[in-house]
Amino acid sequence: EYIVIENREDISIDLTGWIVYDEAHHRYLFPSFILKAKEAVTLRTCLGKNTQSELFWGSRSPIWNNDGDTIFIRDSQGQLVLSHIY
Repeated sequence: EYIVIENREDISIDLTGWIVYDEAHHRYLFPSFILKAKEAVTLRTCLGKNTQSELFWGSRSPIWNNDGDTIFIRDSQGQLVLSHIY
């Protein structure tokens, strides 16, 4: 499982301290991480080693529901940046 977060802006975004979570409140806290302008990062729910293009949640079980869920992203100040229902 994974989600892709794209930065479509012309400037980098500091994602340090941002939170991704679902309706069941499974939560991922971004480590120190800068998403460069016009680039993307894939957040994988499994175990792995973080790189500039892939981050790993470290979960040993699925997070995202196959029959639908909501992805929420909040910035380091707690402001809702994105809410996506699928």
